[in-house]
Amino acid sequence: MAALEKKLTLKGFVRVHRAYIVNLEHIVELEPWSSSKFNLIVHNRHSIPVSRLYMKDVRKIFDLSK
Repeated sequence: MAALEKKLTLKGFVRVHRAYIVNLEHIVELEPWSSSKFNLIVHNRHSIPVSRLYMKDVRKIFDLSK
């Protein structure tokens, strides 16, 4: 999965969970799940969890402070 992640990062994808790599263009919404957890909602209305490990990257992408 790491090799795939490296290739896709250059094409507008971001890893948000150990099991999910998401195309940034398909993200519709960042949904708060609890005080420090989020789900990404993509164009087909599927919900994708953002793990704590990747939350820093997601916060940077969406320009969220903390």
